[in-house]
Amino acid sequence: MGMGNYPCSAEVVEQSFVKEICGDLLDNLVEYLKNHNTDLESLADSISNYTDDIDALSDDENIEVNKLYDLVVNKFNEVTGLQLGMGYHSAEDRGDEVDGEFWSVDGVYQYSPAGEKYKKNIITKSWTVYG
Repeated sequence: MGMGNYPCSAEVVEQSFVKEICGDLLDNLVEYLKNHNTDLESLADSISNYTDDIDALSDDENIEVNKLYDLVVNKFNEVTGLQLGMGYHSAEDRGDEVDGEFWSVDGVYQYSPAGEKYKKNIITKSWTVYG
């Protein structure tokens, strides 16, 4: 199999928009992570690597993080009708539009009624992955 750069993209929303929709639920997640010496970047990295665990946390702490994250995601979906997720990408000096953690939404490529309502808050960003 050949190696090369592969294009990726996501419909990205700013964290401030997630905060606007989810309020204290997002604050609770951020605060819990901070109190356990980790952050959203570590959570997004674990999600991007298809694991449910942040290495620096115990099993019980990871269970709590997943519960808090699910509360944010479910509230966002309930209010907007859009499916919220997190991702992580290291641009590594490639000039990608995504570097670090990001919030993405699904269900907006052909704007659904919910996507149409919130399209001013949604930005498509691209990056490449080498592999």
